[in-house]
Amino acid sequence: MPEANLCRHCFSVLEDGETECSSCGKKQEANNPEESLPLGTLLGGRYRIGMVLHHNDLLTTYLAWDTEKERKVRIEEFFPGILRRGEDKKSIVLISAESKTLFRTMASDLHDRWKRLIEINHKALLKTLLLFSENDTLYRVTEYLRMVPLEEYLQQQGTISLTDARILISPLISLLSQLHNMGLTHCGISPQNIYVDLRKRAILDGFALPELRTVGNSLHAELYAGYSAPEQYSKALWQGEWTDIYSMGAVLYRMLAGQAPVSAELRGEKDYLAPISQLRSDLPANVADGIMKALRYNHKERYRSMEAFSAALLEESGANTAVFHPEAQQKPAEKLPVSLKQISAVTVLLGALLLLSVIANIFLALWNGGTLQGNDPQSQTPVMERSLEGYYLPSIQDELEQMTGYNFHYRYEYSDTYPAGVIYKQSLAVGQVLPEDGGVTLFISKGPQYVKMPDLYGANEAYVIRILSDLQLTFTILYDTNPETGGEVGTVVGMSIAPGETVRPKTAVDADSVVITVKGAPEPEWP
Repeated sequence: MPEANLCRHCFSVLEDGETECSSCGKKQEANNPEESLPLGTLLGGRYRIGMVLHHNDLLTTYLAWDTEKERKVRIEEFFPGILRRGEDKKSIVLISAESKTLFRTMASDLHDRWKRLIEINHKALLKTLLLFSENDTLYRVTEYLRMVPLEEYLQQQGTISLTDARILISPLISLLSQLHNMGLTHCGISPQNIYVDLRKRAILDGFALPELRTVGNSLHAELYAGYSAPEQYSKALWQGEWTDIYSMGAVLYRMLAGQAPVSAELRGEKDYLAPISQLRSDLPANVADGIMKALRYNHKERYRSMEAFSAALLEESGANTAVFHPEAQQKPAEKLPVSLKQISAVTVLLGALLLLSVIANIFLALWNGGTLQGNDPQSQTPVMERSLEGYYLPSIQDELEQMTGYNFHYRYEYSDTYPAGVIYKQSLAVGQVLPEDGGVTLFISKGPQYVKMPDLYGANEAYVIRILSDLQLTFTILYDTNPETGGEVGTVVGMSIAPGETVRPKTAVDADSVVITVKGAPEPEWP
């Protein structure tokens, strides 16, 4: 489709002579806000920039047109508040030279986070199509879907049923579990960052850096009243999986109660948060209690994992195995046929004695504090109840220590498939009988025994430190101040191990040591 027939802002088809788009309502002569890329800017040789979809102190998100595949895409640009546009309206300029280190650190962290997201293939996550660098900054291209923010969807639908809420949040909880197992957290979950597409599927967006989700950091925090957790309003408090659990509990509160929870800033010691059971009396007790536990002000009182939170929400009311099930109410005796009434007195007496014997045995078992054998799950042989494969060990270690009846042993081995710290195998499959000591061996990846040396020539020092640290390589940086040495100051001009060669990381026996030479500033010549 010729680009001349498309709206410059939303890329909808324009009628002949139309100067104001009927889809987005924007005039064709209008441009993007200042400090954003101008409309029509071409990135990566193929992506035509359209209107700004979102902007915060870390990222600017654009709608764009893929000129090769003739389709809409979304592009995120790393453009923190410490930058301004250059004279060409495309390049970036640091507002202050003192921010150079901060910019490099954030760029490296963001690039690493984006690369981790590429590893995830999930229906609740927009697919990353491309990462690239241009204009001295970073860009991420993702698929474009027609969708609306969850808040807008809820305003249209009103209060929704528990069944509909479960259908929407289940994929989100699944995605967050996967993120947490990789050691990642979102920390920006809200009805503004959750979207609903045309098929009523929930999509989670708004991935950023912790600096954007915490008050008092170098960036202007983007928090969401009612949905951001208490620990996000203080630099002194730790954030983790429990932060996302709080936000998911708040989203569910909004979906089922029809209103957002009280902002964490206003709760404090005098907790003004109304229990959801007061607003939705029809909710099962386990669901209402689960939501309120996720919203506990003290993070130590919340669920420790998304799996535990999910179990509380999806469990059917009354399914608790600790519940005592009384005997069924006796039905009135039906009128028996005449032929059965003529049963012999001896048969009746024997049946009565047998019944009394069974009742006596049950009574004695209960009197002695014992448990009934046979059908009671408590008396059955203990078995391995869950699969731990794929989990990131540090994120579930506390939970493992609290699992009674298990004695976990850790065995660390090299793996080219699984990242370091991930459980990739367990000695007992789900359903297998536990040994008497409860011993279960978990096989933990140490990461690869060998890694390939990346090509770092021309890279800046901050990037080198980040990459080699991620690869767990031992390295030393030397500085070459010889003015005759080629290369730009601050970039790599020498490597003791050539790119592509195998290197043994710190986790290997006899780890290799890499020497990186960086071009240094020439020493001044004194008169």
